Amino acid sequence: MRVKRPWGWYEDLLHSPGYKLKRLLTRSGQQLSLQLHRHRSES
Repeated sequence: MRVKRPWGWYEDLLHSPGYKLKRLLTRSGQQLSLQLHRHRSES
């Protein structure tokens, strides 16, 4: 299932207790912001 966002969309490919794997598509000229989380990091 794709989830639409202003910058494009994402879909979950795999979800397990220890991790999530997502596919992201960003539209040309758009950007994502990095988020800080207690239990994971994004880079």
